[in-house]
Amino acid sequence: MTTLDAVGYAHDPADLPAEAELDQATIDALVGYAEIEDVPPPGARAVALSGGARPASLPLLDAVLDGFARRVSHSLAGRLGGDVAVTRRTVRSVRFADHLDSLPLPTQAFKFVAEGWGGAGLLTLGPGLAPILLDRLLGGAGRAGPRASVLRPPTAIETGILTSVVDVILADAGAGFSDLAPVAMRLEGPVEKLSASGVARDGEEVLVVGFDFSLDGIFGGFDLLLPSSALVAVRPLIESRFPGEKLGRDDLWAAHLSTEIWQADLEAEVVLHEVSLPLGRVLDLAVGQTLMFDLKPSDCVDLRCGSLLLSRGRMGRAGGRIAIQIVEPLRPAGSQVVPPAVRGRAE
Repeated sequence: MTTLDAVGYAHDPADLPAEAELDQATIDALVGYAEIEDVPPPGARAVALSGGARPASLPLLDAVLDGFARRVSHSLAGRLGGDVAVTRRTVRSVRFADHLDSLPLPTQAFKFVAEGWGGAGLLTLGPGLAPILLDRLLGGAGRAGPRASVLRPPTAIETGILTSVVDVILADAGAGFSDLAPVAMRLEGPVEKLSASGVARDGEEVLVVGFDFSLDGIFGGFDLLLPSSALVAVRPLIESRFPGEKLGRDDLWAAHLSTEIWQADLEAEVVLHEVSLPLGRVLDLAVGQTLMFDLKPSDCVDLRCGSLLLSRGRMGRAGGRIAIQIVEPLRPAGSQVVPPAVRGRAE
């Protein structure tokens, strides 16, 4: 079998050169793509190409945010009525300008001041949340989702109505973050131009916490933004590894634990007198020897639990038994701890 070339000459297939196989590198070079490496760009180039800053490790933040979500769910249920659920969605650290560019429209934003920490923050309501809240606050049934036609910026009157819900959210946020350090999040007002809000500089790192909101099966969302400058006062606390007793506390469990503690059995001992003796004399004690105590029958004795001094009292008899009459109120825990030592004790 013969083939014809471009000008019509016949050739035998055996005379044709073998076609060169193209590897992936050659194909990438032909189409203009360089070979992709898995090594990330170093230094300032990596920061410039990244979409946000790498968030720091904040172990206690989850406990604080989960407590806030439970608290605000209960508060909004009382304010709005119906079945309200608020859950934490995302926690991310980005540059302030990048976050503003990523906000969907229309977004209703409110500026607040973190009194006690210093700095300001933003609470932004998602496009679908404002119609849900307005429908319920204005007496609507709230059974159907917002129509596309109502996805518009709220009017001045509607913004004033939404402020009542924002006050509830910020009050609960302040109460939740006060588990770290006392703070009050005071509302300044709505923000029309986010870039001129004065919350943070464009390149400043901000912490953005996203929350999902559900009201009788209708869903929306809101974001809580705190710049890094507002977290300076509490950053050592939220970077610590031990949450302590208050963070993430469940009120029902705390009440149950308190009840069980009050019903717990406590073993107390009465110490008549203590005297310090040389170790050699203690080792030489024998049966029949007597130790003289500098104590009168009217003197008070100590009532202790372990090494903790609880109170003092006088010895007497009640119903044929030796009894102690308490003469001093119980001391607060940790007021006086008897250091360990070698003592002679008469009980």
